[in-house]
Amino acid sequence: MKLGLIFLLVLATSIFAQKENSKKFGTLKIIVTGFEQNTGKLSLRLDNTKKSYEENSEPERAFYADIENGTVEINLDSLAFGEYAIKCYHDVNENRELDTNFFGIPSEDYGFSNNAPATFGPPSFEQAAFKFKSHNQIEKIELQ
Repeated sequence: MKLGLIFLLVLATSIFAQKENSKKFGTLKIIVTGFEQNTGKLSLRLDNTKKSYEENSEPERAFYADIENGTVEINLDSLAFGEYAIKCYHDVNENRELDTNFFGIPSEDYGFSNNAPATFGPPSFEQAAFKFKSHNQIEKIELQ
């Protein structure tokens, strides 16, 4: 009886471990274009939950990248398949903040995955979200 119970426990643990190891991963290439100048940096965050996207809490990954020839390319290796959303902006003065004017309208260019438009505020997570489900996937963002 005990031997049978131990066998079932080992079998269940083995099956669970196999399922955990079967998570799929790939490389996500993010290409951001539309920079008016090569000065400054691109600030980009990749969120995998609605909460982190909307509250600007801890992102899945974050980058502060140089601009070359009006473009930034970021390769994310070993990224788990799932649903993600991207927010980014051109930090021209490198103060690590999206600068706004007196009315709160951004004075630096910005963009979102799916090239979701910002109308009276940023797009929702649902509007910006995309499915990452390929071993080599490309997401392109044109700054607004």
